[in-house]
Amino acid sequence: MNESCIRDFLEGRLSASELDRIVRQACEVVAPAHERFAVTDLDTDYTFTRVHALRLVAAAIEGALTPEVLSHVAFLLIASDRISFASDDDLMLEVIHDWSAPEINHVLTPETLTWFQRVLRDEVPYPARSAPSPEPSTTLPIRAVERRPGPPRNPNGGA
Repeated sequence: MNESCIRDFLEGRLSASELDRIVRQACEVVAPAHERFAVTDLDTDYTFTRVHALRLVAAAIEGALTPEVLSHVAFLLIASDRISFASDDDLMLEVIHDWSAPEINHVLTPETLTWFQRVLRDEVPYPARSAPSPEPSTTLPIRAVERRPGPPRNPNGGA
């Protein structure tokens, strides 16, 4: 899949249901709890903002994106070489990390999706992190990104 599909959804040029389909097709289950994504980078750098996070969670609340795909998209955003996060929004970054691994803190249900939306709107506080468990879970999924050749990066910042 091309990261441009995520960007196009965030900018309103691709429907949530189409993004859902594309991400599902890009996810290869190689073993129980082990997924791999073949991804082509964007041709330019892109900054992900809270507005984008709100667009993603709204699509998941509406049911156009499944919670599983929301989690996959969050993982792909974090793993991207070309997508960065707004540097002044630690809360949004915490939420994206939570979405990428819902089995650790907050399983993605209709209730938690609505709560995440309220957190991103600054309507409710985001809880402080609790101490990590001394015994890591053995059922956490393993995800990997296989980079496909994309356009070369221009060191001068252009495409």
